[in-house]
Amino acid sequence: MLGWNQIYLQNSHSPAVRRSRRFVATMLAPAFFFLICFYLYPTVFNIANSLTDLSLFGLKRGVEWVGVNNYIELVTSPDFRRVLWHTASG
Repeated sequence: MLGWNQIYLQNSHSPAVRRSRRFVATMLAPAFFFLICFYLYPTVFNIANSLTDLSLFGLKRGVEWVGVNNYIELVTSPDFRRVLWHTASG
């Protein structure tokens, strides 16, 4: 008597299973494309920009790398705790 894992492994290399997997991958490809384009790329781009001295008001052309100094300045700002409280409390 074959166990379920042996039956699965035995059937997983059949042409019908391969066609089915290829079909599923083809149907999921556009979804992954849009996830990457509209979620992953902007997230990575914004994280990279947050580590520079980019100013949206002056739109400086030469952007300097400042690392986590922007976040240190944010957390040590006297207004940060008040603004965080107003945001959290609704």
